[in-house]
Amino acid sequence: MDLRVYLVVRSFADAEAYLHTKWYARVANREYPSDVSATETDFESHFTVACYDADPAVSGAQLMVLKSEVVCELEGQGINVAEFEEDLCGMARSLVTAAQAQIGRWPRSRAIYGMDVLLVRGPSGRCSPQLLEVNFCPDFTTLIKLGEKEAINEFMGACFTSGLVSERFTRLGDDPGETFPGQKDLDAID
Repeated sequence: MDLRVYLVVRSFADAEAYLHTKWYARVANREYPSDVSATETDFESHFTVACYDADPAVSGAQLMVLKSEVVCELEGQGINVAEFEEDLCGMARSLVTAAQAQIGRWPRSRAIYGMDVLLVRGPSGRCSPQLLEVNFCPDFTTLIKLGEKEAINEFMGACFTSGLVSERFTRLGDDPGETFPGQKDLDAID
């Protein structure tokens, strides 16, 4: 299982970025068995993005789970979801800061990204996010299928206007005076 989380960057000049609070899980279509050798060629037990089947009606199907269901399952396993989401915001903040260091401080550089995140449970039992990949201009089809039709307008408003952002977004570095990790180093570059 991995999570699809959406990130909106309004400006790389001051690292103004937001995470959408409605993430969802993408689940492999077949259970991953304990005998790894039995699944060497079974793509459906390894990949979460597509269903590989000879039947065209089945191929491309994807098993998706709403955030609310994932949260119930994680809490049932004793995982502190609020702590995980704080770590998720911190990871996204670090990503934006790293990108800003590479591309510079572009005030009008706005974009929407899809982040694919794995949940990794450490020895202490704490669950933390592990970034798998980032996609520029992600597909919103899944959000629409999951009943989040208004999300597209929220994303466009958050990304391309200077107005208030929907309450369904979390600002990374919520305190306007808060600096991002490494911000002092970036300021020294200017």
